Formats: sequence, structure tokens, C-alpha cells
Amino acid sequence: MLKVVGASWMKIRMSTWIIGIVLVLGIIVVILGQMGQLEEDGNYSATAYWNEETGFEIRFWGQGLDIENVPTGVARVYFQPHIDTTGWAIIDIETQSNYPDWVQAYAAGMLEGSLSWQLIYWQWKNTVQDICVNQKLFCNYIKTYLEENLKSIKNSYENRDDPYWHQVYLFYMQLEGMKQGFEHGVKRSRQSIEELQFVDFLWMNAASDVMDLEYKFYDSKPYAVGFNYSGSMLLKKLRSFRSVNGYTNDNSKGQQILPEIQHPHHIEEDKRSFTDCGVNLGSTLVKLLPDEGQLFVGHNTAGPYVSMLRMLKTYHFRFHWSATNFWTVENKLTFSSYPGAIHSMDDFYVISMSEQQPRMIVAGTPITVFTRTLWKLVSPRDQVLSGVRTIVASRLSTNGSAWVKYLSRYNSGTGNKQWIVVDVDRFRNVSRTKEHNIGNGIKDVLWVAEQIPGHIVMEDQTKLLRTKTYWASYGLPFYKNISDLSGVNEIRKIFGDAFSYENSPLAKIYRRDHEKAQDLNTMMNLMRSNSYKKDPFSLGNPGCAIGARGDIPTEVSHSFPVGVIDSKVFSVVSSNRTNTTSGAHWEFLAVAGPTHSFYHYNTTENENLDVEVESGNATVRPEDETDDDFLKPFNWAKSVFAGFPHNGHPDVWDFDSVSLPL
Repeated sequence: MLKVVGASWMKIRMSTWIIGIVLVLGIIVVILGQMGQLEEDGNYSATAYWNEETGFEIRFWGQGLDIENVPTGVARVYFQPHIDTTGWAIIDIETQSNYPDWVQAYAAGMLEGSLSWQLIYWQWKNTVQDICVNQKLFCNYIKTYLEENLKSIKNSYENRDDPYWHQVYLFYMQLEGMKQGFEHGVKRSRQSIEELQFVDFLWMNAASDVMDLEYKFYDSKPYAVGFNYSGSMLLKKLRSFRSVNGYTNDNSKGQQILPEIQHPHHIEEDKRSFTDCGVNLGSTLVKLLPDEGQLFVGHNTAGPYVSMLRMLKTYHFRFHWSATNFWTVENKLTFSSYPGAIHSMDDFYVISMSEQQPRMIVAGTPITVFTRTLWKLVSPRDQVLSGVRTIVASRLSTNGSAWVKYLSRYNSGTGNKQWIVVDVDRFRNVSRTKEHNIGNGIKDVLWVAEQIPGHIVMEDQTKLLRTKTYWASYGLPFYKNISDLSGVNEIRKIFGDAFSYENSPLAKIYRRDHEKAQDLNTMMNLMRSNSYKKDPFSLGNPGCAIGARGDIPTEVSHSFPVGVIDSKVFSVVSSNRTNTTSGAHWEFLAVAGPTHSFYHYNTTENENLDVEVESGNATVRPEDETDDDFLKPFNWAKSVFAGFPHNGHPDVWDFDSVSLPL
């Protein structure tokens, strides 16, 4: 004991040095920690690692890193959760090709789930849990349907030599990784919340399918469940019409158009609700400026306001062609989406290959199916849900024709939409000489497909785009066969022009106003426009406008928290044009939230608008707008709908546009 206590002078001296070094290192760590705090920017990054022996590991790097400085590993993520200040949370995930595809997919899901777990939980509470509290029968039906569909899909993707089924497999691997990452994020937070099952993640990735499944469910039940509010309102009115008028019209093929009478009640003619505007309030506009060599694509998502936790996502994945073909299909998708979803669901995609310029723009607008017998073609077996098919098509296609053909495979008959696919690469490289100008022998710039249960029609519409200089999509079928089979033509006979492709309110507004889109600002202004008080085409209904607002009560319409919840605008110029404002060949802007009268764009002053420029942003007020037309930003706290679930939402939806690099 004494010997140990009486240690040598040298040992004591070494101990002193060690203590001193530790103290110095501690001071350095404190200083660096303080410096790190100064560099905190609210953006988070992480890397996923994997090897066969130890499996997966996530390392979280905290804040302050640029995405280029985040270590790669299997996958890396850069997350900007700024919904309160921009209306969007932005996430960018990149994977590496020297790892197995399933590892890349699972790692990507883990990273997103672990960093965005709080948003996922809020989105689930807002859009799934709240509905299921009072609609247990419907929820059990949906969950059983999704689980049966997954079981069928797993049997099919055993054949991963087929590139299609290989990509389907990777979709579900990514979703499984997201659930695992979500659980890891919850554990790190030390919060106690409800446990989410895998079927909950299936539901959050099948929202548009669920809206259509409501019609199938409705076909055998005497009540509306209320998930697809506008559709339920219309079906109630159809029952009313059938009861009051004894209408029993079936079409020539014996397809019953109207639902059976269950609960007769009268239509309130002074409360026309959504039937003045049709059922679907979202829209898409493709605008061509042939003399300028410029093309715009604008897309408005419509939906319930409870779903407004919005995300902009970029997936830069380096998967291989199939399980046995190791050719790398380097694919970069940028899209608007939601927490918990690994596809758009809006639907809006910018598709690029590697770090190259954008190749295609894809946008979808819902189509409602009223023919009861078509829903009998919808089955959970041997069909692939809409979101999965759009991801597969976006990863495997190099042009519009291929994209719509991939979409048509294993049609689920749910998530029914009109899809437009703009081949940006082909447009950009079109020569602007007279004999080769777009429309004069040039094909495949614009493909349009329409899907309903058991049917899909797809055609090249480049020539019509050149002739009209625009293509507008607003929830009504363009192709006669689809219009007939879906029952829309029969519905038009009952409710009139609201269901007419040529004469619906949005058809008239786009036909009159598409010429106003002459640059990025005016295009966005058009997509956000709503002058329902004085526009004769809006019929005094705030839902009958491009920037539809369903929450504003009027003498002719009910109010409900549904409407346009975002706007995206993409612009591209041909190779021969060099006088763009930004000096780039493409630009992408996105605005979150319902439309209102003042918008802020991250652009410079434009002579076509009455603008006030502040700190590089332009506050835009349409020239013909009066104080009577003023629409206030949607405000949950001041709304009569404040009791609706909106966990994680900002109270006031008044945001600048976000410019996303592509």
C-alpha cells in the first residue's frame, strides 16, 4: 500500500501532464461546441452505414453541415424542417450504387423516418387516426384491403429479374426502412406516443387510392364515410336526385350510373356546394410560348386542409436495372409530398437522370368514376396501387410514351387521374427553325393518359399543344371513351356544365386566361388566382376558381376545409434561348397553403406585374384586383374549422415561394 501511495516523481509528473492535456482538450471541445452553436441553421443531416456482419447504423451529424460535406455511407440525408417559416419541410436523400439495392432502399427509408418522425406522427394523427375514431368499419375495410394487396404484391415481386417487379420490391423495402427509422427517431426523442403499425404507413402512401376506395366501399354501404368529402357530398346529392325525380337511367352497356336509394333527402338548390365546380378542385396547366422557346408546367394540389403538412423531397437513388442485371439506373426525383409518403401523392414529379438537367415533368389530376360496375374491377389482388406505379414508371422511363405504358401495368383502378407527361429533354433540344418548330412534325413532347378501373387511354398530344399553345387538366376526362365509361357524361346530364370538359368553370377560365402566363411570375399568379366575386365563370363560388377555396362560405356554397393547398410552377427554355432572367434553362417554384390575395415570389421585378420588391422578394397583386376581391390567408385559429385536427400546422398560411435547385 505504501509503495503504491509513494509513487515515483516521474509517474506523478506524467499524471500531471495527462490531466493537463485532458483539461486543454476539454476547453477545446467547449470552444468548438460554442462555435457549432453559432453555426446552427436548423438543418439536420445524417448518414446510414451498413455491412453484412453488423447490419445498419445511423450517425446523426446535427446542424451546420452543407449537404456536400455530409459523409456518404450507404445513404445520406439533408433535412430542412422549416414548415413554420416557408410552409415546407425539405428533404434530400442520396444513395450509393456500390451497395445492394435493397440496402440502399432500406437505408433511405431509415434516414427519412428517423429525421422526420415527428411530422410523420402528426400527419398520421391528422389524416388517419382522426378519421378512424368515428369510422371504424370503413377503416377496417381499408386496412384489410391494403394488407391483402401487400400480400399479393409480395408473391409477385419474387420475380425480381423483371425490372418492374424489382422496383416494386424496392418501394416496399424503402417503406419498411421508414417504419424502422420512425421507431428509432421516437426512441431517441424519449417521447411516449401511439405505436404505428406497418399498415399505417401503407395508408399514408395510399391516400389517393383510399379516396377512390371510398366509392367502392360506398357501393355496398348506405352512408358516406366522409374521407373524400367532395365526392361524398356529390353522392348524397345523386341519391337525392334519384329519390325526388325517380331517375333510373342506365347506359347502353348496363352500367348503373347512380347509386341505389338509401336515405332520400331533398337537394338544397341554394347550397350547391361542390357540384357547381365539379368534384375535383385541383388542376394542371401546360403553357407553351412557341416564339420564345419557353414552356411552363403549373400544378395545383387540392385536398383537405388537415393534410397540409407539406414536404418537398429529392431522392437521388442509384439502383440497378434488376436483381440480376447490374446496370445502374441512376435516377433523381424531385416531388411535392407529405410526411410518411415515399411518392408524391399530389401528384407532381420532376424527373432527372443523375446530375443532368431535368428530363420529364409528370403531373396528375384526379378523375372521379361514377359507374358502379367499374368498381367491381378493383381488387386487392394482382393489382399495384397508384403511387407504386408512378414511382416505377418514373425510375424506368426515359420518355413520356414509356412512362404512361409503365403506369398502365397492373392498373389498380384507384388513384384515377389524368396524367400529363412533358418530355423536357425533347422540348429543350427541339430546333427553333421554322421547319422543325414544335408541332410541325415534332412528336412526343406531351403525352396524356387517363386511367379508370379496367381502362387506360394514352396518346401523344404534342400537336394539340402546339395548336392551342396550352393544355389544361381539371379533373374531367378528355378522351370520350373514358368520359363515357366513367359515367361523367351521364352526370353532366344531371348537373350540367360543371361536368363538361369544354364548359366547366375551370375550362372557361383557363381558355380565357392562359395567355396571361408569359413568365414564371405570371404563371404562378395564374395558378393562385381566385376572383370568384366578380368572375362570371366562378358563379359566385370560391371553389370555382383555379386557386379554389372551399373554406369560404357564400350564399351559393357550403364551406368546408378543402381546396387548393399548394401551387408548383416549372419553366424550361429551349437550347437556343439564352436571354432567360436567371441564366438557367429551368426554374422551379413552389408555394404552400391555400391561395390568397398577396403572394411573394423569389424573383426580381417584372414589368408585367404591379410589384413591390422587398429584400429580393416581389409582393404581387393582380392589376385587376379590387379590395372587394381580397382573400385573406387561411388562419386555423380564426377559422370556424379550428377544431379540425391540424397538429404541427402553422396557424397562418401566408408564405413566400420556395425555389428548389434541380
